[in-house]
Amino acid sequence: MAVWTIRAVSELEIGAGAAYDFPSSYAYTSDSLPSMHRDTLRSYSKTSHNFKYHAYTTLLRRFGYLTVKAGLLLGEKWSSATYDGYTHVVTKGHWVPVVPSLHLTYRTPNMHNFTLSYTHRTSVPTADQLTSFVNYDIYSYSIGNPDLLRHTHNVEGGWSKYYEGFGNVGVDAFYHANTGGIFKIPIVNPKKTLIGK
Repeated sequence: MAVWTIRAVSELEIGAGAAYDFPSSYAYTSDSLPSMHRDTLRSYSKTSHNFKYHAYTTLLRRFGYLTVKAGLLLGEKWSSATYDGYTHVVTKGHWVPVVPSLHLTYRTPNMHNFTLSYTHRTSVPTADQLTSFVNYDIYSYSIGNPDLLRHTHNVEGGWSKYYEGFGNVGVDAFYHANTGGIFKIPIVNPKKTLIGK
């Protein structure tokens, strides 16, 4: 991360980061009752790894009593998982999140403070939430959705004032909205029969 001061009233901040998860393996073995033979429907192995990087910049500028801070984050993420069991499935995901933000602060000489901000976030799913590989349990099963993606929009505003001998008094309000979503939705099997039997 690096920070440069352009002028006395402005600050520019630039940073970058990256993360790599080395391939990890997981194996699950299930035995069928009462024979205790290997259950080929529910036994599987999984190998997965992830890589992501990002770069961001923020610019802070003061205009008298008004302070403006704008930011932008750009990055990429890759996720891959291989499932081997009753079938062979390779799941891959690639995302390019764009995360803007804007923060405004206005301070008056008589200690009134007004704030207004907007932030955007992008949440990406895991390999288990994406894959078409069906994970069977005794009475249930789960499967992913390759179209999952979640965008979150946050708007916040507030007012506060400092009173000598008393402290701060203020009011805050916020608005939160999601586009898309990542949820686990259960569907009940009314017969409760053994899957695969």
